[in-house]
Amino acid sequence: MSLSETDQLGLAFRFDVVIDGFDLGSWSSCKGLGVSFKHKPVKELGQHAYIGWVPDRADYSKVTFQRAMKAGDWATTKRWLESVTGDSWLTSGSKANTATVTLKDATLAEVASWTLKNALPSAWKAPQMDASGKAVALETLELLHEGFLDD
Repeated sequence: MSLSETDQLGLAFRFDVVIDGFDLGSWSSCKGLGVSFKHKPVKELGQHAYIGWVPDRADYSKVTFQRAMKAGDWATTKRWLESVTGDSWLTSGSKANTATVTLKDATLAEVASWTLKNALPSAWKAPQMDASGKAVALETLELLHEGFLDD
């Protein structure tokens, strides 16, 4: 039996996050995964018809993950954060971490993956808790990184 073409489409709600062996599991949202290419204008002497452009740097945006908290997820995320922010955090900087975001299709087959080089936590935020509310408890993890394109 062959898969229909729609079964092979990446589903925005099916993705996993693994950082250096720590499987941080599934998240409900991933925002900011992208790159902007910066260029500098070059105004050549005597050339008045156009402005040339020279490539400058690639600028990778911060990636923000969010999900509803469930038993076991926080323990793994906390272990990873502790491994990154250990004794060497202030003295020698954090060790390089590789984060991989994997997008999956309806059959859970990989559609695409992004390996974020030197991923560092920018922030982790606990859910807002309110005894009178009815909302699901959401945690947020923000990562800085040095890109996902090969050099």
